[in-house]
Amino acid sequence: MPPPDPSTREAPRLAYLDGLRGWMALVVVLTHLLASWLFFPPQMKAIGATWLLDLIRWTPIGPMLDGFQAVYIFFFISGLAISYPILRSQKPFRTIWRMAVYRYPRLTLPILGSCLLAFALLATGAFANREVAQHAITPWFGNIYAFPADLGAMLERVELPPGFDVLVQNEHPLDPIGEPDRVAEQLQRFTAIGATGVNVRFVHHSPAHYREQLAALVAVSRTL
Repeated sequence: MPPPDPSTREAPRLAYLDGLRGWMALVVVLTHLLASWLFFPPQMKAIGATWLLDLIRWTPIGPMLDGFQAVYIFFFISGLAISYPILRSQKPFRTIWRMAVYRYPRLTLPILGSCLLAFALLATGAFANREVAQHAITPWFGNIYAFPADLGAMLERVELPPGFDVLVQNEHPLDPIGEPDRVAEQLQRFTAIGATGVNVRFVHHSPAHYREQLAALVAVSRTL
């Protein structure tokens, strides 16, 4: 029986990283819990009790209430966990490919499922966060999911970092020459949801017709 290929062996799991990840998750939970019900900084400032927050911050309890620090540690753990098996592999490119194929669905499918569940709860009015906000010392609960179950309304609330582009594509081919008003309306809708670029599909019958449609699209966009 031939010996196993060492390049196919998985790097040993670093148990201490799992432990650290668990502690940081607990810190994030405690931060949200205490900030929502006990130590909301603006509320503490309003009653002149910022000294209490400063006191807590410099005690062993402080790191357990620092959710931002926990998130930074999560980033570090993610970078280490991804790099570790690649650096130990005898065939790093094969390892990168295997990790991409394995990790992408493992991460994106739960994210997609949670987003669809949240959207379903929002669309059916099953969220009670605004009612909860009436009993908390912070308005944080009332500010989340404070928008209609509409994709356009959701995207309008997104704050884009500098240099970040949102590209969208029209579902049905556009006809700038034959239907300029409809094309203008579609472009305005894209702009309203925060699109910074459009991958446009045209009605065209030849390369020359395509160029004419492109010129007509430019003319329509200049009227907006």
